Amino acid sequence: MTHTERTLAALLAEAKALPAGRTKCERLDEVIRLADAAGLDAFAFDTRLGALGDYTEAGQTQRELLALSRCLATLDRTPELVTPWQHRRLLWSLVYAPMNLVRFPTVARQQIEQVFADAERHFRGSGYQMHAIYQLRMYVALHLGDHEAALTWHDHFVVAKPDQMSSCSACVPSYLIECYEETGQFARAVELTEKVKHLTCHGQPYWLLSHALLPYVRTGDLDGAREAQRRAYPGMTDANWLHGIGLHLVYFALAGNEVRGLDLVERHLPWLDSSPSPFQTMEFASGAVMVLRALAQAGHGGTVVRDGRRGGEPLTTVAALCDELSTTANDLAGQFDARNGNDHFRRRLAARSVPTADAPAR
Repeated sequence: MTHTERTLAALLAEAKALPAGRTKCERLDEVIRLADAAGLDAFAFDTRLGALGDYTEAGQTQRELLALSRCLATLDRTPELVTPWQHRRLLWSLVYAPMNLVRFPTVARQQIEQVFADAERHFRGSGYQMHAIYQLRMYVALHLGDHEAALTWHDHFVVAKPDQMSSCSACVPSYLIECYEETGQFARAVELTEKVKHLTCHGQPYWLLSHALLPYVRTGDLDGAREAQRRAYPGMTDANWLHGIGLHLVYFALAGNEVRGLDLVERHLPWLDSSPSPFQTMEFASGAVMVLRALAQAGHGGTVVRDGRRGGEPLTTVAALCDELSTTANDLAGQFDARNGNDHFRRRLAARSVPTADAPAR
């Protein structure tokens, strides 16, 4: 059967209406296959471009990489099929893809580097600046555990000229604050946070304030940390914020407020069922372990904890959950370090296991 654009549009609408996940991605793949078979190249391109967000949301990194590659091939081979709006959207997806891909240890560093190479080639060919690319290079280097490279990209980023492809004025400083947090430049992180904490967008100031929690604690500004936590937490409304919740758990462990930390562990433990990435799972788990270990060491290992995850027992204990999440975090840290070629995340977890005033927990 040869499909028309009209019949495929109906199939696409049905696929788009499905909840996020593998089944939705498979239905989108089928629409794309049928469009290719019918020779509807423009429709196939637009569907692939629109499916990128669905692949990202479902954690389907190989589908995402393939769709990006096919979209770029269409742009290179038949640019007349691509509208200016689609062109810009594709470049935006291309440069921000590594931020998602690096969170999956199954995605090789060479694959991430290839996406960056493609992004830089197309950015330069389209007359865009390198501001967004340097920003994401810095971010990815941090997540690969290469702080030296991250600081080099930081230096390029802060002098580059922003343009239409850059993040908004609230998100740009958030990336910088994360860099200063991860590289131990705590005073610098707090100084920048104080200047920009009034800025807002769909993800701010929640992210920038969450990344500022550790710097506030490390510089002794506990009042600043408390204010940041109170302002940031209400914006974390679904599993896409698991990493942020992990940062808040680290803060509560360092601040000695394990009771409040345990409340967050219980409340957000079910989010692990829909974690967007292994990185998010690892960050939540390692922050939770800091809280749970402190409680166990204080003699509360037998305290009952509600476990709202699907398939799990409804109740567990502080000690049992600490052991489980410690195993999860360490296993994932090993996978990331194997991909990255270093021991960054294992050392990071070891630092988090000693939440003292001098421990370089991040």
